[in-house]
Order: sequence, then structure tokens, then C-alpha cells
Amino acid sequence: MDKVNTIWALVNEPGIAREFIRYTLMLARDIHAGVHLLYVQNPAAFPLGTPDSLGDEVVEVQQNLLEIAEAAEKNLDRLIRETTEEIPGEIPVEFQSELGNAASLLEDKVSKGMADMVMLQGQSDDSFWGRTSTNMDIIRNVHCPVWVVAPHTEYRPLKHIIYATDYQEEDIPTLKRLLALTGPFSPEITALHIVGDKEFEDRVHETGFDEIIREKTGSDRITVKTVVEKRNQDVPEIMNQVAAGIGADLIVVLKENRHFLERIFKRSFTRKLISQANLSVLVFHEK
Repeated sequence: MDKVNTIWALVNEPGIAREFIRYTLMLARDIHAGVHLLYVQNPAAFPLGTPDSLGDEVVEVQQNLLEIAEAAEKNLDRLIRETTEEIPGEIPVEFQSELGNAASLLEDKVSKGMADMVMLQGQSDDSFWGRTSTNMDIIRNVHCPVWVVAPHTEYRPLKHIIYATDYQEEDIPTLKRLLALTGPFSPEITALHIVGDKEFEDRVHETGFDEIIREKTGSDRITVKTVVEKRNQDVPEIMNQVAAGIGADLIVVLKENRHFLERIFKRSFTRKLISQANLSVLVFHEK
């Protein structure tokens, strides 16, 4: 993967965005990237028509919505200025507000080469990973790395990352992209393979799988770990236990690993991993 030069970060909830903004700016500083913070007003929230054709009550609602949007923009502008002043170092940052659908707007920016990575503000409620959520629409449709920052997460330089998959083979392309993106941190990476039988686990132990992956990726910081999933075992719980055991800072998954993705991006995942472990999630798309 090419170096991340430009991050577009979507603010979902302006009233509680300070931690997300700080996390985004500090990450951008450490990987030497510029940031565009984006606040999107969805036109579906505004009644259609003109004041002459709408009733007085609808016009009043429309005016109230406009005032709320303006207040949110002013609050975000203030938060960005205050946070930028608090963080040492130069961070190129811009803020803009747009009208439209957030997923479509970001997809357009990525397709035009304006964004190398998208960052999203996680939510702590169960609806976060819901199929109709804006965040999931973006993860599915925006073809670049998508980094979801868990609620109430304090930024710290990455030391240990888990790349989780149910593939029964090495995934060298994704690991190489992960190494390129996180290069400034030189983190330890655990390639966690959650599989359904012992055949792959045995092959890992018998063939020196770790050494093969290190040779193919050119990195000596990757360790392979296999977990044989038991019947009805909760995959998010497995990931949570492994992450807690090694003090992981980030979980990485591949969007095209669809069955695995759908299994972990469910409501229990939010409760057990995002909410409890405060682990952020990075989703790669295959190239």
C-alpha cells in the first residue's frame, strides 16, 4: 500500500468529538499525514420545498435544523483549533461541512484520489455496527483503509496489532500493507488465524509458518497465532481474550473476508471489543 498522505475523518457526533479529533490529529502527526475533518448534514433531515409552499410549523422545524447545524459547525471549529494548539508538532488540518450522504461523499473523494484513508467516530451503542448505519455503509463501499476509533479511546503510539482472519493460508498482501501504514511505529503484529479444525494449526507448527511469513513480508515483527474455534464459541470473545493477553492497540480485518467480517461485526462485538476493550478497528479492502 502506498503511504497515507491524506486522511478524511468523519465526525458523527460533534458534541462528543474532542477525543476523536485528538486521536485523529495525533495519529496523523505520527504517520506524517494531513487531515480533512468532515461534518456532513444529510439532506434527508431537512424538509423539502420553499417557505411559501410549506406550513408554518415545518418552516420553523427547518429553521431549527439549520441553526443546529450552524451551532455544530462552530463547536467543531473551536474544538479543532483548541486541540491543534494542544498537540506539539505541525499537523496540516482542514475542516469543512458538506450537505449530502456521508458514504457517497467519502467514496467520491477516495475515487478522485483525494483520500488515502478514512477515519470514523465510533459509537458505544449497539446500533453502531447495524446494517443500516452510516459507518457500515462507509466500510462496505469506500475503497480505502477505514479506521474506526473506539469511544473514549486515548491515543497512544501503536505497539501491538492483531490482524484477525479465518483464512487457512497466509495473507501476505494485507500484512505488507499493514506494515507500510504502521511503519513509523514498528509495532509487533500478531496474525491471528481463527480456524474450524486443527489441520491448519498443525501445519503452522510443522512447517515453520512464522518464518515463511517473515521472509515473504520482510519483517521479523510478525508472529502467527492459531485458535481452533469450538462449536458455538463467540469469535469476538476469542479476539478480546487474545487482545487483552498481549495488550493490543488495534484490531485489523479484511473487508473481503466477508463471512468472518459479518460474524464479528455484530452487536456483541461492539459490547465485548469496542466498548469493553476500547480497541479501535482498521478495515482493509483488497486491491
